[in-house]
Amino acid sequence: MMSRKVAMILIGCTAVPAIRLYYVQEMIAALIIFSALFMGVWVVVFLILLLDWAVGQMITWAEVHIAAVERWMMDVGHSAMAKPVWAHTAAHGLPKEKLKEK
Repeated sequence: MMSRKVAMILIGCTAVPAIRLYYVQEMIAALIIFSALFMGVWVVVFLILLLDWAVGQMITWAEVHIAAVERWMMDVGHSAMAKPVWAHTAAHGLPKEKLKEK
């Protein structure tokens, strides 16, 4: 039968590698957890940057089309102000009146 000291030494010799293995397992688990967290942060930052780029593209597209709509509305507005409904009848009546006066 083994003595108590030898048994404790054998238990200690097996416990030290087990503690080391447990420490290594904990570090690997922490590495995996932090890698997943940093990957999640990276995905969020990437999506924000992608959204910012997409909004910039949409604003650029909208500026061009809004400018065209603005020009069209200004043309319609100027043509409506330059040619009211009574302008055609008044324009036809004025030259005849001027001719009669002469």
